[in-house]
Amino acid sequence: MSEGGRMREVYYAHTRENCPESEWQLLEKHINEVATLAGYFANKFDAKNWGIVVGLLHDLGKYQNEFQERIRGKKIRIDHATSGAIWAINGGIPNKAFAKIIAYCIAGHHTGLPDGSSGTDDTCLNNKLANGNLPDYFPKPEFTPLAMPDVLINKNDTSRSPSGFSTMFFTRMLFSCLKDADCLDTESFMDPEKTNKRSNYPSLIELKKKFDIYMKQKKALAVTSVINQSRNKILDECFQAAIDKQGLFSLTVPTGGGKTLSSMAFALHHALENKLERIIYVIPFISIIEQTAGEFKKIFGDENVIEHHSNIAAATNSEDSLKNEKELRRILATENWDAPVIVTTNIQFFESLLHNKTSRVRKIHNITNSVVILDEAQMLPVPFLLPTIEIIRELSTKYKTSIILCTATQPALNDNELKGGLANVKEIMNDPKSLEKVFRRVKTHYAGINTDSELIERIKSHDKVLCIVNTRSHARRLFIILDENDGNFHLSALMCPEHRFILLKRIRERLIKRQTCRVISTQLVEAGVDIDFPVVYRAIAGVDSIVQSAGRCNREGKIKTGGIINIFMPETGLPHGVFRQNAEITQNLLNKYGENLLSSEAVREYFNELYWRKSLGNNQHSGLDEESILTICREGEVKLDFPFKTVAHKYNLIKNVMESIIIPYDEKAKGLIIKLRNIQKKGEILRALQRYVVQVYPEQFAKLKNEGFIETIDEAYFILAEIRYKKAYSPDFGLNPEFNEFINPEEIIV
Repeated sequence: MSEGGRMREVYYAHTRENCPESEWQLLEKHINEVATLAGYFANKFDAKNWGIVVGLLHDLGKYQNEFQERIRGKKIRIDHATSGAIWAINGGIPNKAFAKIIAYCIAGHHTGLPDGSSGTDDTCLNNKLANGNLPDYFPKPEFTPLAMPDVLINKNDTSRSPSGFSTMFFTRMLFSCLKDADCLDTESFMDPEKTNKRSNYPSLIELKKKFDIYMKQKKALAVTSVINQSRNKILDECFQAAIDKQGLFSLTVPTGGGKTLSSMAFALHHALENKLERIIYVIPFISIIEQTAGEFKKIFGDENVIEHHSNIAAATNSEDSLKNEKELRRILATENWDAPVIVTTNIQFFESLLHNKTSRVRKIHNITNSVVILDEAQMLPVPFLLPTIEIIRELSTKYKTSIILCTATQPALNDNELKGGLANVKEIMNDPKSLEKVFRRVKTHYAGINTDSELIERIKSHDKVLCIVNTRSHARRLFIILDENDGNFHLSALMCPEHRFILLKRIRERLIKRQTCRVISTQLVEAGVDIDFPVVYRAIAGVDSIVQSAGRCNREGKIKTGGIINIFMPETGLPHGVFRQNAEITQNLLNKYGENLLSSEAVREYFNELYWRKSLGNNQHSGLDEESILTICREGEVKLDFPFKTVAHKYNLIKNVMESIIIPYDEKAKGLIIKLRNIQKKGEILRALQRYVVQVYPEQFAKLKNEGFIETIDEAYFILAEIRYKKAYSPDFGLNPEFNEFINPEEIIV
């Protein structure tokens, strides 16, 4: 025990409202329970003792008399989070490097992981330690001395210290164990009814049985065709490869090859073979997360698949009704991903792993010991490609996580192609090249420069045709020129999802009935939209985008001579902004590959050229690490002054934050909006309203608001005012077509 100070008879961690002190939570009990739970979590990456230590030290500051007075009602501010960090740094943990890692976790367990040193910023760790203090009394924690964790040992050269990135990654994982353990133990005391709603999910063994039954039925109903035979072959090879040891895999399956279900088949069998705990399916496009999650829910049951994304931030506080067990369980599972199947976005997954805030980092320890499927891996964010590769490397080599790079167009991420790339990537398919031949249902044709009028004449020459362009304004212009006709359609993300769903249903019906169907769309249709045209026109773009467009052409291989994707140069020339370079590379490759632009050789050359161009320049500002994240991680290695807060701000996959506007599109939406105005507990309502949301950039949102088109509810939810609806929302174009042109891809890449 420390010397001096007035010792109380009893110390408490938490109180219960309207309950006597005898029913409060003892501080010693809370500390020990958090230590046990954090140790259990950290044991998944062989750092059990580290978890125990952060648990034992995290609330030492609650032994301050002032803190005990505060929880009894005295209105004073007390920093209790720094005391354990000070004790560790001041010799409580003899190894100074270990002590500093522990100190980051403890000092930030309420406010988030701080930067190590940032001058005058009081929130940095060094200043927190200088300005904090130890309680006069606390029991000296007893624990097994810490050893270097296996995940930080450089197996190639044990004399080398771990890299700054690796040490920061380990610290975040340890911090996640502490935060989740702290939250769970506090919740079990404060709200045991909520705790009882957690977990209790079926095992992966049970889910695999459901999957096998579903696939057996699906096979029985499928018509016999070369395409379906190849899909079955892909599925079989996924089953065979699943017995491999945990690691890093690629699944190269052409568009239309059934990679969603095949990757899940691999993940389930592989998880059981390697005793992994959950499957996390990561999607780059927010528009298809509901579709993919819906397919998995149909297989595994709605309650066993957790969607985690942010079209509208679902209410996650205690106001959400305890009476609705299904909604509450969903919310609780998004807090720490304690569910067997998670479907999430690139943003939620990758940003959480480099974040510093408690709400984002809490779940990441549950990524360890999992199978992670990175769908459409070619969409990994190029400006952040190198730090993203480091995340993948850490998880797959040190944290018992198998990662599958799943795509029709594998990006050039191997270390023999990209400096700093990935090593030991195992391809699941025995012969991806042979699959390419089977699924080669489309030929590319370069149609040269087309004026809008010329393009429309080409489109009119086909009864069934899809035209995909790079900007919303171009899609609008073309649709206006196209004669009004019952079989003409325009698609854009300025339409709410329900609007698009209705239009796509009509499009599919017309295609099935072989009626005239001409569609002009933005990139919206390139990912996960199941439509099948014999002819596609595509404004020049990156080869990866053109491959996605080709997936909407002759999808089922019914045209024996092959579908045609006509690549054209708009009269305005190459795209502007960040996608100009991608289109330039495609233009060069067209001369070399012609109708074989979609071949694996062309795709590989495209990515090699793209990454090479992006990497030009000095090392600190490579276009593959535009924010120099790896550089600033290295700079903190010597003194362990790591920039946790700074990196969290820099690793922002979407720089332009979008504003969500709820559209009163139909009577159901109007009814939900009425409930949103009048009901306090909004979680379920917000989820239902996701089908009626359009996202716009801040300047466009400001224009709508200034002109009186926006109604605000609770200063948090924005509604397109019904009285202005007809002026602002068109059945042809969606939300107000008078916006400025969007340069970024139509589909928000997350």
